[in-house]
Order: sequence, then C-alpha cells, then structure tokens
Amino acid sequence: MKIFTIPDDIITTKIDDINFLFYQNNKSSEKNKIFFKQSVLSFVLNGEKEIFHAQNPLKIIRDIALINASNCLMTERLSSNGENYKALLIFFNPQKLTEFVVKYQKQITHVCKNELANEICVFPNDAYLTLFQNSIIDLITKGNHLSADFKAIKLEELFLYL
Repeated sequence: MKIFTIPDDIITTKIDDINFLFYQNNKSSEKNKIFFKQSVLSFVLNGEKEIFHAQNPLKIIRDIALINASNCLMTERLSSNGENYKALLIFFNPQKLTEFVVKYQKQITHVCKNELANEICVFPNDAYLTLFQNSIIDLITKGNHLSADFKAIKLEELFLYL
C-alpha cells in the first residue's frame, strides 16, 4: 500500500512554511496511509473525513481538524449526494504552533494548551470560520498570490480565534 506524504503529494508548487490549498477530489478513498510532514488545519467543506489514529477514529463533517505532523490512516468520502469531497487545507511548520503558544501563553487557557498537545483536535465550524474559509477560497480560486506575510497573519488569526 502506498504511503501518501502530505503536503508533498498534493501541492505541485514550492512548499513553504505555511501553505493554503483548496483541495477537491471526485473519488472517495478508504484508509489511505498518510504521513503528514507538516501540521495541517483541515476545513471539511463538503463530504466526510475520517481519521484513524492512536486515538479513537474521528469523523469530521463540516468541522475543522488540527492534525499535527504525524502518521495516520485517513478516509475521505464524497457527500451523500455524490458531490466532490472539498476541503480548505492550511499546512504549516509545527514550529509555528509552538511559536504561537509562547507568544500568547497568557491568553491561552490551560485547557486549550492541553488540546493543542494532542495529535488531532477538532473544532466546531461557525459563521466566522465559514466567512474566513470562503474568503481564503475566493482568493485561491481567483489566482491571487498569497504572500508569506499574509499567510502568517491569517494563520495567527485562526489560532487566536480557535
């Protein structure tokens, strides 16, 4: 069985410390072996993601998963009406999360710090996050260049909100 190295196997351009990708797939996949070289925030927009890790399997539908750099088995399913699986993926060097925790340690609650130490955290989607993801997808699909500074600010904004 092939091991998919992410983000290398799905990003066709230069991989930076922070990468934004609007990902679509027209086929479901079952328990693919995944090696995440970078941590990722995965906004499941359409369809379903299931992650099999050391923890119990996690099913993600329209929520946001923070997956730290690690290995896992992952399933992606098309939506119930057969539409493509879609996700906004934000890949980042794991050091970015550590830098954030150090920078904002007084503002981050103890519970949140414990959650961030997990290999996978799931956050519920809400109106703000929907607007955030739609604005990023709009920029990506219109071919706008996202500068390193822009991506860093947007990632920090997300961390602060989550």
